Amino acid sequence: MQHLQKDRENLLKESKEMAKTHIQFQEKVKQIFDMDGVIFDMDGVLLDTEHIYTEVTQGIVKKYGKIFDWSIKSKIIGRGNHEAAQILINS
Repeated sequence: MQHLQKDRENLLKESKEMAKTHIQFQEKVKQIFDMDGVIFDMDGVLLDTEHIYTEVTQGIVKKYGKIFDWSIKSKIIGRGNHEAAQILINS
């Protein structure tokens, strides 16, 4: 049971680190290109990146003995990062 709690904590920590990295990326782009904004196509309208998201997420959860399939993915669609991470942890 303690091992499961540790896995949950690690997965949540990784999720928070990914969000922090995203913010750092935005700041670096602004510094390099002197831009005030960046467009992120998070819903696939401009670029079809869904398969990349799925593969990356599966790679992360695999480290913890979990599987990211449609039964899990369907539960996190449209949710915020923190809530989606909690669903992944609890699955």
